[in-house]
Amino acid sequence: MSCNSDVNIKKLAHLTTGYTGADISLICREAALAAMEESLEASEVSMAHFESGLGRVQPSEVRGDEDFYSMFQRHKEEAAHQHQFILHAALDIVQDLAWTTSAMFLKAVDRFNDLVVSVYVTA
Repeated sequence: MSCNSDVNIKKLAHLTTGYTGADISLICREAALAAMEESLEASEVSMAHFESGLGRVQPSEVRGDEDFYSMFQRHKEEAAHQHQFILHAALDIVQDLAWTTSAMFLKAVDRFNDLVVSVYVTA
């Protein structure tokens, strides 16, 4: 089913802010059903049909996006300090190893959780 020339895509985009892709797909199906309710031989969906579909479909409640992103940002800031600490501790180990070994390549100098510090030391 095609869109009538009165369909304003920019307005639809504005009206569907906060809707998921699945929500928008459902709005399109509801608009097509609204057109078919008017006439079973309908071949076009008008802006009024889309507005009817918008009235029938509520945006999905995406659980706690803002809370998730603020939590992620907080952990990101904490992780930056943690990474700095790990790096300094690992560099202390590198300095100690550089004086006690003749090897020029020191693989996996330090490990912490999923972080691995490996260093290439040159003389």
